[in-house]
Amino acid sequence: MSGHDPDQGLSHGPYHGQDHGQAQAQAHAHAHAAAPAQTHVQQSAPAPPQTQPQPQSQSQAQAQAPPPAVTTAAVPGVHHQIPGTIPVPIGFPPEFDPNAMKLTRGTSCVLCQQRKVRCDKRKPCANCVKARVECRVVPPNPPRRRKKRLQEKDLIDRLKKYETLLAENGVSVDPIARDLRVSSHGGVDEVTDLENDLEGLHTSPDGSQASSSKTGFGAGTHRPDKVPYKWFLFHREFRASEDLMRDSSDEEELDGSAVHRAFDTMYEHQDGFPFIVGANRETSVYHYHPTPVQIFELWQIYINNVNPLLKITHIPTVQGLVIEATRNLDDVPKNVEALLFSIYIMAVLTIDDGQSRKLLGEPKIELLSRYHKAGQQALVNAGFMRTTDMMVLQAYILFLTQSTMKGPSIAASIPRLKLSSGHYIPQVGFGLWKVPAAQTADAVYGAIKAGYRHIDGAYGYANSAEAGQGVRRAIAHGLVSRDDLFITSKLWNNHHAPAHATRMANEELRAWGLDHLDLYLIHFPIATQWVDPSVSRFPSWHADAAKTRLHPRARVPLADTWRALEALVDAPGVRAGPLRSIGVSNFDAQLLYDLLTYARVPPAVLQVEHHPYLAQPQLVAMARESGVAVTAYSTFGPQSFLELGNPRAAAAPPLMEVPLVKAIAASHGRTPGQVLLRWCTQRGIVVIPKSMRAERVRENLDCCGFDLEAGELEAISGLDRGLRFNDPGVTHGESVRIFT
Repeated sequence: MSGHDPDQGLSHGPYHGQDHGQAQAQAHAHAHAAAPAQTHVQQSAPAPPQTQPQPQSQSQAQAQAPPPAVTTAAVPGVHHQIPGTIPVPIGFPPEFDPNAMKLTRGTSCVLCQQRKVRCDKRKPCANCVKARVECRVVPPNPPRRRKKRLQEKDLIDRLKKYETLLAENGVSVDPIARDLRVSSHGGVDEVTDLENDLEGLHTSPDGSQASSSKTGFGAGTHRPDKVPYKWFLFHREFRASEDLMRDSSDEEELDGSAVHRAFDTMYEHQDGFPFIVGANRETSVYHYHPTPVQIFELWQIYINNVNPLLKITHIPTVQGLVIEATRNLDDVPKNVEALLFSIYIMAVLTIDDGQSRKLLGEPKIELLSRYHKAGQQALVNAGFMRTTDMMVLQAYILFLTQSTMKGPSIAASIPRLKLSSGHYIPQVGFGLWKVPAAQTADAVYGAIKAGYRHIDGAYGYANSAEAGQGVRRAIAHGLVSRDDLFITSKLWNNHHAPAHATRMANEELRAWGLDHLDLYLIHFPIATQWVDPSVSRFPSWHADAAKTRLHPRARVPLADTWRALEALVDAPGVRAGPLRSIGVSNFDAQLLYDLLTYARVPPAVLQVEHHPYLAQPQLVAMARESGVAVTAYSTFGPQSFLELGNPRAAAAPPLMEVPLVKAIAASHGRTPGQVLLRWCTQRGIVVIPKSMRAERVRENLDCCGFDLEAGELEAISGLDRGLRFNDPGVTHGESVRIFT
């Protein structure tokens, strides 16, 4: 037997080769037959006379050095022995367990642990012999088994509940909760059995146990070359680290194993991290890349502004990759592409809006929105949750770093559309229709804090002043700057005459307390009789409180109203105006076409009712062809009109309850409301949902982090019935009919 065994120290000395019992018996006999007891094996000798030391080699010094004095008085159970040999134990103290030597092989003794010195693991060790103390080894306590927590059972019950709900709603799912069991005895890990099943001993669907061998695969198993359960490739590594952390602490900790197990099982076929906004399918991001010249601009900005602080990337190496990538952007390796987009984001973050427009030709916030979405998708494409690639890790660190530098990351992920006026409008806004005035300031402030940058109001909503209070509070608290926001308002029907339009536009500006409005719309293509604000601050459709009489129509051509608004539009180098862009609302195709024939400043936006029950494909197509962006209101269909007693809304099935919409939502892990909003935004349409519930406000904003399939978009569009809910001619009377 080669190598040194610590237990072999027991057989050294005159009893080498004998077993422990024989050695102990002979040691006792030798002790009784020996001369009177001596306290030291080696007696002290008188010191030799001092002489002049002679130089000598190291080997000579070691050869001449006397052997160490080994004592037995302080070491119980050690007999008198020849100097220079290791003492042989002849007995153990009553409190010492002889089996500890076998159970604690390789464990330091108590004295060495207390002194924090290295122990040679002999029995007794050299340090104890030198200190003349008993060499004791205390075996470590076994790791304490943690009790199963209720969290595991709760998680499994919740998964079963969700699966049941999905099944009841006609959604076909492959249940996973049935494979997870809560152990009734703490010593068995049931999920380990599940892991073994998934790795090759999977139970067949009919309940029989599938067999497997080294050479073949039974029915119900998966071939390893297909890697069906790729999350379990790392499962043992995660489980080992979890066990190590559990066993190394004496404090009670929550058992996270249930979460680990559910994660491993639920996302075994997922490439993306499921807990952030983003699609989990691989999608090309080629069209999001800037031009090669702009890539070099961004790379230089990164070198100058970011790298000196973070030092995450090796500049010479990455520079070669950047040069190579610009030669063929449609064939960039996925790990390099993920790093490139993270570099784009970090570079844009370090420059102001003026530099962004000058160097890259677009506003800073627009670039951040585009690169944030593309960077997230590039990370998913690179499989950042299952790769060990260092470059992908660098990209992910940079991506996380930027999220801490610029407010809520979800705000930067909202796409923006460029208007014909040259300004950009966020695709998701917060609508103020039907928001009570007393709650408007807090609602607007909360929306901005949640990440909204587009607020859609109107004079007719009777809450502009309160909305302005919320905006100014958000700016004062440092949540945003005025340039970060896009504020929309609308001209009411009683104010169409040119002089009145000019006056009320300025009144609305003062109500908001701002120096300009980003978009001002003609609310309806209906001109009614002028009502002075001193008489009625917010006139409605009706001229009396009893709502029995409508305001008379006014003979004001739309062309006159439009020219009055054109005079208020800011034109750099020509005139300064309080309006950045102008547009129309509730226009049909004929009215829009007529407006385009005489408008000197073309309408930037057309805001119309738009939802799956009223898709208006011809109007949307015409607006796009004319360079007019479309904003959709009432995206959830009849829901907005139920409280108004609208008979059409009462008769229509709620869109959020339509099985098709619910099934698509379940397949993407989203809500029906998010699917309806995404149906619009993915087709390039702006949405302005309203909610007074904080969780719904955040949910609505988070509607652009996934993509619907082409077939899903088409299926939702197939729900179109031409069903209009906001029709003044139906709800108020024939005199205000504008839709046929």
